[in-house]
Amino acid sequence: MRHYISLSILLFASAVALAGTEVPGWGGPIANDKGIEALGWLAGIGSQPDNYLLLFAAASPARPTATKEVVTSDGYVNLVRNGRSIGVASQFTVRAYTDSIPAASTGSATTPANGTASVDIAVGSLDAAPNYISNPTGGVQLSPVAVHLEACTARALASPGKPVQLVTGCTGRSNYISSRGVKVADIPATADNMVVRIPEDTTEPPIAFVFVNERITTDIHGNPTTDENGRYKFDPTATSGYVNIARIASIDDSFDVLTLGHAAVVRDPAMTDK
Repeated sequence: MRHYISLSILLFASAVALAGTEVPGWGGPIANDKGIEALGWLAGIGSQPDNYLLLFAAASPARPTATKEVVTSDGYVNLVRNGRSIGVASQFTVRAYTDSIPAASTGSATTPANGTASVDIAVGSLDAAPNYISNPTGGVQLSPVAVHLEACTARALASPGKPVQLVTGCTGRSNYISSRGVKVADIPATADNMVVRIPEDTTEPPIAFVFVNERITTDIHGNPTTDENGRYKFDPTATSGYVNIARIASIDDSFDVLTLGHAAVVRDPAMTDK
């Protein structure tokens, strides 16, 4: 029996936030004889592996924190951590499959596809922050650091004989990063691995870094691919990887990391390409 690395996030807050080029890894071995795994979630937050909360997560194979292959909501949903809000989302779907792929852009129907692992996420709108503070006037939220996202998708697809496919993007009319009620940066529809320091003024100490449309290749154990110096490097031949529509890495006493629209797959070609 071969053991693969579960797609359960490890925390990395200080290294990620301060270096800006570091990326998170994975941890938690599980038994898996097929060499494929899929995990996705709408939102996740925490500062340590053992306290990382997943909200609206889907997985294949199932796990205690993600027991279903499909999680969906047609209306507005409050995202809550320990009784405190981290945001509001509407019209979202998270789908995670192995040995099959979605038969259509919506719904739970699938088409058989041996050796594949896929996660598809669609979000109508998402307002989120590690410490969410809504604006009573209805304007930009008052959180110290936050994102507003509309019409977003994320996809990770691992197929036999092919490199992993990683796709993210938000095509709505208003996508931005904000701080204390002020828009800091617009998020272009074509943004790819965008990084924004909060505050942007480098004469002031940072409180967070925001990463948008992260597309990270990994090895078959979920560890980010690296160069000869051990720094992350995108590998166009990788069979595994993950995406985040957005990630907020806080630099404060909490060191919380908030991930939004996370889709991750692993595939071992030695097991799937026989």
